[in-house]
Amino acid sequence: MDEIIEDISRSVWNFITLAISTALYFYLKHSANHFVSLHGSGVRARNLINQEYMADTGRILALMFFTIVLFAITIFIAFKSASFTGLVQILVSLWFIYLTFRISALPFLGTALLTVVIGGAVVYIITHTD
Repeated sequence: MDEIIEDISRSVWNFITLAISTALYFYLKHSANHFVSLHGSGVRARNLINQEYMADTGRILALMFFTIVLFAITIFIAFKSASFTGLVQILVSLWFIYLTFRISALPFLGTALLTVVIGGAVVYIITHTD
């Protein structure tokens, strides 16, 4: 019993970052579902001029990035603890990172990619026109 308590006490910071990351994931999921209910799940070029759509997309992408960074910090701390609890936290973090990417694949990353492609094309046309 003492070994289990010692193992958990070595991983206490992991629990804190894992709890915050998990809470952010569920907030991200709720925000993404609300976004899809408002704007739909497809990526449309006409939405790029919609200020609310772009602001919501940016907010969700920032939240996605922050969530993944916190899960990565959890994994980093867990590697240093080298315990069974740390291994479980690594596996949980990897699973939530996968789920985070799965939530944000479309329309958020698609919108970001479309913005970069269209923006790059406009910059190319402007700089290569005599």
